[in-house]
Amino acid sequence: MADLKDFAEQLVNLTVKEVNELADILKEEYGIE
Repeated sequence: MADLKDFAEQLVNLTVKEVNELADILKEEYGIE
């Protein structure tokens, strides 16, 4: 469970630019919007 907590912490600390890049990756690679 510690890994999930670390992951959540990383998500919370993402910059707006990183969030946009992540959204683009999810859309292109997995069709998730």
